[in-house]
Amino acid sequence: MRSMTGFGKAQIINKNIELEIEIRSVNSRYLDISVRLPNTISAYEMPVREKIKEKVIRGKVTIYANLKKALSVESGVFLDNAKIQERFNQIKSVKELLKIDEDIKISHLLAMGDLFEIDLDKLDENEILDIIIKTLNQALDSFNSMRDSEGNHILKDMLERNNTIAKLLSIVEKKSKLNVQQAFDRQLENVKNLIAQDKIDQDRLNMEIALIADRVDITEECVRMHSHIKLFEVTCNQKGESGKKLNFILQEMLREANTMNSKTNDIEVSHIVIKIKEEIEKLREQAQNIE
Repeated sequence: MRSMTGFGKAQIINKNIELEIEIRSVNSRYLDISVRLPNTISAYEMPVREKIKEKVIRGKVTIYANLKKALSVESGVFLDNAKIQERFNQIKSVKELLKIDEDIKISHLLAMGDLFEIDLDKLDENEILDIIIKTLNQALDSFNSMRDSEGNHILKDMLERNNTIAKLLSIVEKKSKLNVQQAFDRQLENVKNLIAQDKIDQDRLNMEIALIADRVDITEECVRMHSHIKLFEVTCNQKGESGKKLNFILQEMLREANTMNSKTNDIEVSHIVIKIKEEIEKLREQAQNIE
């Protein structure tokens, strides 16, 4: 089981080109990818998207990339001579305006980072793509590791709540069987008090009362609920996408619980069913976090 929320980060330095990639994700019904690349490598957005689709099924995923500049010509960095001359003239004008005697030093120019740009033309396209994919893969490994860890915590909690529902359901079953017999006896006594004994067709009376008592019988709902509980546990332990299926199962479990509550006239059984519904709602909240 894997959580939809997570964070991953990776950094690779290749030929003095430093690429840093961060991946963040939050819950979403579908896979929603947002890629934010520097302009210098924006053309590689599609391969990045395809790689994300290989490793992520659902969630709102945002990818941030930062390509830092190198400081050697051999590594693919070139000096913009025109810009250097322009910046020098600007510093010189400020120096004359403020009547500063200090000489212009190389450090003044180096402080202007825009004088240096990464010249990707000196690198092969496949080489650039290789750097991007390697960094992205490392970030994805870190990202999915965090999501797996969070998913294991959610799995433990969900299985415990599912077991709690199963235990509460067993109590409901025992009490509801007594409730059906009590309902029959109660209805029979009420009818006898209204009709003279010598005018009662006992067989017909018993059949009619049995039909009335059957309306409070929740045996079928309990059987279906047991089936849903088992399917929920099996789905939790399966690999791959499970979030949507768990949501569907929980919808059915809630439907059965609501039917039980509407059919029973035993206040104690009703209170236990309410506890079951509370656990189901907590499970539904957790299932929203599952991929």
